[in-house]
Amino acid sequence: EINKEFVILDNETSVEKVLKDFSKFDERKQQLNQEKIKVNNSDLSEELKNIEIKKLSVLDTYGPLPFDALIINATGNRLLEIMSLLAYYDINSSNTLIMGTSIWENFKAYDENIFEDAYFVSSKSDKKLGYDSRYQSNFDKSPNNLNYLTHDLLKLFEFIENEGNFLNAKFEGILGTTEILDNNFFSRDIYLKKYKNGKIINMGKCKRMIMDI
Repeated sequence: EINKEFVILDNETSVEKVLKDFSKFDERKQQLNQEKIKVNNSDLSEELKNIEIKKLSVLDTYGPLPFDALIINATGNRLLEIMSLLAYYDINSSNTLIMGTSIWENFKAYDENIFEDAYFVSSKSDKKLGYDSRYQSNFDKSPNNLNYLTHDLLKLFEFIENEGNFLNAKFEGILGTTEILDNNFFSRDIYLKKYKNGKIINMGKCKRMIMDI
């Protein structure tokens, strides 16, 4: 059984207080103090006690984490605030699977250390980087989702012109490999990406995001 918990942050909500409670920080901090007392009162030799206390002294909290994974649907300054506070309360990608949604795709501050080893999903293929560079060079601004969609629609029209119809059309576009299916449905690849060393790397893709036309 999977236990799910949701936190909705609005402009009137104290993000710091909510995330502190959500991360069980005070409880885990107390567990760390209790573990230090337990070691000091144990039957271990003084040498082993010192070794264990030294290990504990570099920790901010102790004990099981309140959750195995986090999905964060935020971007911009709010995302930076959330990730910074989570790191402060000892929740980061080294101890928790942190996953972002597709709105992380256009986030620019991912070179911050707090994003290291965090994942996000995207519908945009590796062709996006080349397209973005050409668009920026030609129009002196960054493309948006409407530009990506227009590009892929033109790819579909090109397929129809060459094949005579769009049935069983399959083409590689900015929004991944798109395939027209029967019954007015189409499938599209979903990409799993990861922040590593200040860069975005592609971890793989999952087929069959089925949508109605």
